[in-house]
Amino acid sequence: MDDKLKIEGVLSQGYGIIPKLVMKDKDLTIEAKAIYAYISSYAGNGNTAFPSVGLICTDLDIGENRFHKHKKVLIEKGYIEVKRERDGRGIWGSNVYTINSVINYSPTLQNEVMDEPTRHYPSMDEPTLEHPTMDNDGTNNNSFNNNSSINNSLKNKQQQPASEKQLNFITTWEQTGFGMIPPLTIEKLEHWVKDFEGNESIVVKAIEVASDQGVRKYAYVNTILKNWEDKGVKSVEDIDALEKKREAEVQAKKAAPKSNFNKPLLRKETLPDWAKEENQQVKEKPMSEEEKAHFRKRLERINNFRVDDGGRAEA
Repeated sequence: MDDKLKIEGVLSQGYGIIPKLVMKDKDLTIEAKAIYAYISSYAGNGNTAFPSVGLICTDLDIGENRFHKHKKVLIEKGYIEVKRERDGRGIWGSNVYTINSVINYSPTLQNEVMDEPTRHYPSMDEPTLEHPTMDNDGTNNNSFNNNSSINNSLKNKQQQPASEKQLNFITTWEQTGFGMIPPLTIEKLEHWVKDFEGNESIVVKAIEVASDQGVRKYAYVNTILKNWEDKGVKSVEDIDALEKKREAEVQAKKAAPKSNFNKPLLRKETLPDWAKEENQQVKEKPMSEEEKAHFRKRLERINNFRVDDGGRAEA
């Protein structure tokens, strides 16, 4: 029996290589980095992979529009190439993603990438006696600082004076009857804020509209935001303009005359005077003695009328 190597744990489903430069590129969104990491995990030690769009969106829990939007960034920066080929039957197959090892632009890095580790500048994974650890009192804990920054931001919003306080979508969500907002919903609405170029008031407006309609669910808020995005909404003023336009169309439809196209035609005919009922009554006049004698004479002649053998009439 041949020996087999079995990998267990988080590596059991496969793994790939992710360049640090991609993760440090400030020009890439977190979605673009997640898509790159996902493709890399399927590429393994190679540079090509072909997971379907549906699989990527399902595993990353994002919509197709959002996926294509951030995938486009990776293509424009030259990190990946995407091709699609037909099989032997002429049917289009899945996208083939190629990870490029060389890019033609200079990314903006979050901080300088360290050169190769040396005795004087060791890497974090290889401390030396002179530098036993890279952690010191001056080193910042990024995770702690990020979380503290988020918490401080929320506290600052809550502690603003009433005259300066701007309603954010978390407060709106909870004050309009949706209940306590789940962390996943916060994340999804934050992405919507980014899609509307940081205009949080649009997301707040969508929550208010959903509440006014009595449908206090994220799915309905998401539908409203998608509709506004498709119509090119950039501000609350655009939303108000769309609502006024819709109301005007409704009023115009109500005021428009109803069409008689489908109604049966009704013909109206006018009777002539002689056909009217009052003109059809017969007035009888009694005959005089002279008229009676004349009538009897004519009747007698008719009774005595005959035809001979030659076809001639004789009286």
